[in-house]
Amino acid sequence: MGKVLEDLKKKLGSATGAKIEQKTDEKNHEEYKSFIRAEAMKLNNMFDDAIEEYKKVLKLNPHHLEAMKGLGVVYKYSSENEKALEIFKKAINEMPFDKVIYNEAASCCIKLNRAEEAKKLLKKAIKLDKEYSEAHFNLALAHEILEENELAFKVYTKLIEIRPSYIPAYNNLGSLHLREGDPKEALKVFKKILKINPEFLKAILGAALSYDKLGEFSLASRYYKKYIEKKPSSDNAVYINERLEDITNKKSYRKHAHLTLVK
Repeated sequence: MGKVLEDLKKKLGSATGAKIEQKTDEKNHEEYKSFIRAEAMKLNNMFDDAIEEYKKVLKLNPHHLEAMKGLGVVYKYSSENEKALEIFKKAINEMPFDKVIYNEAASCCIKLNRAEEAKKLLKKAIKLDKEYSEAHFNLALAHEILEENELAFKVYTKLIEIRPSYIPAYNNLGSLHLREGDPKEALKVFKKILKINPEFLKAILGAALSYDKLGEFSLASRYYKKYIEKKPSSDNAVYINERLEDITNKKSYRKHAHLTLVK
């Protein structure tokens, strides 16, 4: 009788184990399917649907790091930066050595105008990777928000040393020089961009503004026209056309004044 009971227990145990294993497999399969669907929806800009699928994954597995990162990114793309930041902070607790998560969290802080908090996160990202260009870029932005322009200059310059062809760093550096009232330095930066990419519109406009502020109206006009030719529907078009007309009038006025003086 004892042997019969023992055999029965073994059979029941095996059956229970098989059921648990089957449920685990089903759960893992459902988790995987939801994650793949979420990733595909994210790539296709179906953000609301992607959010729901990522949430399904995290309900099945609250520690799924890639689902956390994906959900945070989708919230960020949807301009729900507070929710995105909350998710990225949870992801940091799960994986405190992932530089990308720190940078993503910091970018949300920047959009939420929480630059001091962003700086702390970015310094941690840079500590993990001293040449992490995206973190350096966001750190410079945080300094700009806080009007720490000298520090922003240093970070942009350092970033360009790390990544000499990183156009966003050059563009922001040139724009910062313009705001600081130094069109000569700004022009140098915009010209460097145009050597890397002659079609980069922001640099074309930046060069036009720099020449304009330097009083080199002929060159300013040339670059304004080049910008308008490439992007006639730009929001800047009205201002640029008005400025071109103003430059033309100034030239015309000077020409007539000169003739008057000669006469």
